[in-house]
Amino acid sequence: MHIELSPQGVVKAVAIYNSPVLGGVIGVVCLGAELKSFDTSHKLFNCNRESESKNGNTPIQGVTGCIPAPANNNQQPAISKHMRIHLKTAVQQDYITVFNAFDERLFRKLSPPYPRLKLLRFDGSEPGDVVAVALQTGFKSFRWTSLITERKVTDTEAYFVDQGQELPPPLRFWRHQHLITKNGSGAIVHDIITYSTGIKPLDLLLYPLMVAQFSMRKPVYKREFGKAE
Repeated sequence: MHIELSPQGVVKAVAIYNSPVLGGVIGVVCLGAELKSFDTSHKLFNCNRESESKNGNTPIQGVTGCIPAPANNNQQPAISKHMRIHLKTAVQQDYITVFNAFDERLFRKLSPPYPRLKLLRFDGSEPGDVVAVALQTGFKSFRWTSLITERKVTDTEAYFVDQGQELPPPLRFWRHQHLITKNGSGAIVHDIITYSTGIKPLDLLLYPLMVAQFSMRKPVYKREFGKAE
């Protein structure tokens, strides 16, 4: 992997990564992609041929010759520990009806075409429930187990949270909040995903692919709950 970040906040990167989460071997090329959601007024990484920085920091794992840039106490951290995705889909049915429909049947309909998911366990969406699947990539199967950790229903919204317990590579952290909010007589379905691989450049490279994969849920929501007028 080769990564550069210019003072203008432009990532130039080329990476090949074996990711069962996003469908086997992935070749990613990002040239001139602006990171508009981050503070890029300063360099996040100093890339050179040295193996260690002068202040004792070791290179970032998986990135040859790149070390964290010296911190500027006058600025906030440019990137948080985890990446966050927030997707919204407006639907016609009311929020309670939509929320109560999050069962095994809907889970199967929301499964991506690839990698294929083999459902191993589906307890439900109450705290303490477990959902386990096998990601079948065609050459190897990876187990993904999530625990339902939160659930709440109010007069204006309802949600539950699944948190990864056993994750496929390269993921090391996963939290998915399934939030349904009231929107007049209809509702808005929110997929709020927080993830981390432990390697920030890899997190950035996976971000657009994660967005693309979970955006495939939008037409399913509209078919199931009606398209908002």
